[in-house]
Amino acid sequence: MAKEPGFQLTRSAAERYERTAAPIMAPFVSALLAASRVRTGSAVLVVACGTGFAARAATERVGPMGRVVGLDVNPTMLEVAAVHGAGNAIEWVEGSAEALPFPRETFDAVVLQQGPQFVTDVRQGPQFVTDLQQAVHEAARVVRADGCVAATVWLPVARSPYFDACRRALQSIAGEGALAPLHRQFGCDPEQVRRAFRSAGLHDIEVDDIVVDISLPDAVDFIPAQLSAVPWGAALSDVVPDARDRAARAILMELVDLIDADGTLTAPFAAALVSGNP
Repeated sequence: MAKEPGFQLTRSAAERYERTAAPIMAPFVSALLAASRVRTGSAVLVVACGTGFAARAATERVGPMGRVVGLDVNPTMLEVAAVHGAGNAIEWVEGSAEALPFPRETFDAVVLQQGPQFVTDVRQGPQFVTDLQQAVHEAARVVRADGCVAATVWLPVARSPYFDACRRALQSIAGEGALAPLHRQFGCDPEQVRRAFRSAGLHDIEVDDIVVDISLPDAVDFIPAQLSAVPWGAALSDVVPDARDRAARAILMELVDLIDADGTLTAPFAAALVSGNP
């Protein structure tokens, strides 16, 4: 893993991230875009866009008269986003959430799809942007007066059985110390985001829980692929050479009752959606 701020991946890992993250994120992306009132003709900024699945979904809502910009600190993520977003009128920008390279009141909606929970800040624990408060201030700066800022963050890991199975597998194979990367993904409380929104001058702030049953294809292949594309899976490789394979088998066994005859794994995932107006 690179030392730069944010979630850094190699090209192959970014491709696996696209394949394994998009199915999990899709229902939350739909709720996020609806809450931020993205519609035909809207100008939308997706912060910490990763491989671009939220940006691609936004283009379907804004149509040819709208504008979609995806921003991420990781150039490799943006390379993969450009490939998968080919044919869509999306602008890909390498940049920091804490210093958005746009003038005031540029966008109708600024969305952070799971972005706040990757903040690298000594007060809040490592999570996608380096300073949650500054990132929200920047989002509030570039959104228009009648626009909306919205973000999603995972709820506690126990509320998402798939991630909870990952947690237990990591703990049993590599010990408590190996859990740090996973804890970071669940380290941003929705109330932290609400406070950041309020401090940035946003109002009419709403926090809603979203729990969705999501089907993941071919669990036998999906689980090791997903482990190879997330920080806690990468950390396992530093423990023992076969730790990631052992973890994948342990996760599969723990979730066997949720796997259908065709290999599809269906489980609930829980996130919070925070939205506010300038």
